[in-house]
Amino acid sequence: MLLADPNNPTGTAVDLDALEQFAQALSPECLLILDQAYCDFADGERAGRGLGLAQRLPNVVVLRTFSKAYALAGMRIGWCAADPEILASLEAVALPFTLTALAQAAALAALDQEAALFAQVQTTVAQRRRVRQELLAMNFEVPPSEANFLWLPLGAGRLVSPSGARGPGSACAA
Repeated sequence: MLLADPNNPTGTAVDLDALEQFAQALSPECLLILDQAYCDFADGERAGRGLGLAQRLPNVVVLRTFSKAYALAGMRIGWCAADPEILASLEAVALPFTLTALAQAAALAALDQEAALFAQVQTTVAQRRRVRQELLAMNFEVPPSEANFLWLPLGAGRLVSPSGARGPGSACAA
């Protein structure tokens, strides 16, 4: 089972106790894979909480990326925390040479900048809160977010280009 926490595109996060109860209720053969790409932007105890679950429950796998908070989207690098048996199975089927030396060097350099990362994340979170408050003041419905973005449920739009063509990508059609 794959769960994005915080979710993309809503930015919502699952309650910590509910997440743990859900993980414990799963069959031991069922993996709970937590995609925590945005967890650095979560408030307080929510940040990085999946790691504790992965340490306590052998069927929980945590995926993290350097793409969001570390701003290394072009490097295509991340990491996984899981039970050693699961990691061994992943290594057995992993393709060789999927990471470039540049991506590895960039990730290691980013890890050395923890204070700068924390400051940047705090700035982003403060701006997320400020923008949400401004949008709420303008009577927009804006759910709380634990990511580096906000979701505005604006409803369905029109899929019509100025030429009258319909459907995704039709504006580029010859």
